[in-house]
Amino acid sequence: MGARGVSCIRAALEHDPRGSTDPPAASVAIDVDESNALDALRVDWGAVYELGTDGNGIWWARRRDGRARVNGWGPDGILAAIREDYAARPVVIR
Repeated sequence: MGARGVSCIRAALEHDPRGSTDPPAASVAIDVDESNALDALRVDWGAVYELGTDGNGIWWARRRDGRARVNGWGPDGILAAIREDYAARPVVIR
């Protein structure tokens, strides 16, 4: 396939019928494998938060310094809650 065929495919992939200005990759909905998402969060935040789910869609992160626990709805929700909590009070492990 020549360059012309590639450009037609690229144009089709980049077209957003909603008129969004977001990059095409940001517009794609992806089903999240929750166990992989939890593992990824543990890699990034596991040293300062114990992470888990309640099985009903609520995800939680318990600070390892003994302070309060934060909750979020799904992986995006808990990540936002962790970032907000950590920005307000960084976790200090003694």
